[in-house]
Amino acid sequence: MSHHMGSIAGRRFGLALCSSVAALCVLASGGAGAATITVIDPPGSLSTTIWSIDAACTITGMYYDGHIQHGFIRAANGTITTVDPEGSTFTEIRGLNRRGVTGGDWYDPSTKIHHGFLRTLHGKIETFDPAGSIGTTPMGINGSRMIAGEYFDQNTTPHGFVRSADGTLTAFDPDGTTDTFVSGLNAAGTVVGYYEASGGGFYGFTRGADGTIASFQIAGGNTNATDINDSDTVTGAFSDPNNGHELGYARAADGSFVSFRAATPSVTQPSVINAKGVIAGSYTSSQSTPHGFVRAADGTITTFDPPDSTDTIVSGINKSGAIVGWYIDDKKVRHGYLRTP
Repeated sequence: MSHHMGSIAGRRFGLALCSSVAALCVLASGGAGAATITVIDPPGSLSTTIWSIDAACTITGMYYDGHIQHGFIRAANGTITTVDPEGSTFTEIRGLNRRGVTGGDWYDPSTKIHHGFLRTLHGKIETFDPAGSIGTTPMGINGSRMIAGEYFDQNTTPHGFVRSADGTLTAFDPDGTTDTFVSGLNAAGTVVGYYEASGGGFYGFTRGADGTIASFQIAGGNTNATDINDSDTVTGAFSDPNNGHELGYARAADGSFVSFRAATPSVTQPSVINAKGVIAGSYTSSQSTPHGFVRAADGTITTFDPPDSTDTIVSGINKSGAIVGWYIDDKKVRHGYLRTP
C-alpha cells in the first residue's frame, strides 16, 4: 500500500445528487436500517477522489475531466463548487473546518512545484510554502485555521509543518527521523503522523500545540498513525512483531491501546476516527482486494463496498458516522462515494 514500509505505512492511498441525499447525510446518526452508499461524481468527471467530510456533510476532493485535475467542494445541498488557483493544472482539497475554510495543494506547471493553499468560505485563496519546499501538501485544518501537513525539501526528503492562523509556518521533524509524514490534527492543534527512524523502524507520533513531540510504537512493531480525534485517541496500523500480522489499533491519550482486525485473515489499515471513537478504513483480503470497514466504539466491525467496487478506500468520517472515500469499479473507473449509517 505504500513504498515506505509496505502496507503498514499506507495512507496515501459531478454531481447528480438531489437535496434529499444531502438531507440523508445530515440526519443520519446511526439509526436503524441498512447503511446507504451514494456515488458522487462532479459533472464531467472521469475520475473522482474524495478526501474529507464535515459535520454538516460538506465534502471536499478532486476530479479529473480529461485535461486537468480540479479541486471541488460539495455543499450539503448538493451544490458543487470547483476550485482552481490561477495557473493550476492539478488541485486537490484535503480538509475543511466548521467555518468552511479549506486547505489543499495545487501544481504550478511553470515552476513544477506543488504549493499549499488555504481557501476562505468566500473564495479567497492564500498560497504558502515552508522555506525550501519543492512540494507542499496540507493534510488537515482545524477550527482555528491551523493547518498541518508535510513538504519535500530539495533532496526530496519529507518533513512536517504547521501553519498558524496568522500565516506563521513552522517546520518540524521528530528526533532521529529520516522521513516525516503528517496525517492530520485535532481541534486543540495536536498533530498526528509517523516517521521512519534513522536506525530503522517506523514510529507513530503526536505533536502538541506547544511543539512537544511524543513517539510511540504499538507492541514494539512498525507503526503508522493516520488520525487523531479531540479526545487525543489515535488510530493507525502496526505490524505484530510476533507473527507479522498487520492490525489496526486505537490508542488512548494515556498510551493504552486495543488492536483489531477488520476480517480474518486480512491486512487492516484504519484511516480515520471521529469524536465518538468510530474508526473507518480499508482492509485487504487474501485476494489482495481492498474493502471498506467501520468499527463502532464498542468494537463491532462492519465491512462494506460500493456496488461493483474492486478497490474501496476510506478517507473521511464525520461525527454522525457518515463516511467518504473512493472506489474503482469493474471498468477501472474511480468514483467518489458517501456512506451514511
